[in-house]
Amino acid sequence: MLMNFPPHHPVLSPPHQPPLAPPSSPPPLPPPPTRRLSLPNCGTE
Repeated sequence: MLMNFPPHHPVLSPPHQPPLAPPSSPPPLPPPPTRRLSLPNCGTE
């Protein structure tokens, strides 16, 4: 079925909206902030 459609189809390959890029970016951001808060707390005490 995919072969029937053209390679430049907007639904098959969206160049301005990659579905694999967005979801991969958010996950790595949360971890860093949590560690930063833990470091200062241990150093102060």
